Amino acid sequence: MTVVNFTRFYLRSEEFNERGVSIRFIGDWTRVSPRLKPLMAKVMVETRENHRFRLNFAFVYTGRNEITRGVQELWKGVNEERLLVDDLSVSLLDEVIRINSAKYPVDLLVRTSGCTRLSDYMMWQVN
Repeated sequence: MTVVNFTRFYLRSEEFNERGVSIRFIGDWTRVSPRLKPLMAKVMVETRENHRFRLNFAFVYTGRNEITRGVQELWKGVNEERLLVDDLSVSLLDEVIRINSAKYPVDLLVRTSGCTRLSDYMMWQVN
């Protein structure tokens, strides 16, 4: 997505608010253009209180990386003594993953490439 296209998208953020759409950008932000990051963050902040619909855009995203980041975050909590090893559970990993990407279960998954398989996309959320 170019900055020009994203700016057009951003200008519609008031429409998203009117319709109750919360926008999220998930994936590896380190590989996103530095010029886009502030605009992406601004859209997320401006629509974060909307709860009617959630629209996730995935950039440089894989489900495997998302699960790996979740496990790393939990392990960091153990290393920093904020968590005990006995605290680790599937439900806690689920909570960490949902905070970082899709808070809610996936109702509709659209693959714009035309593929009919999940292919490592939101594996945790669609199970």
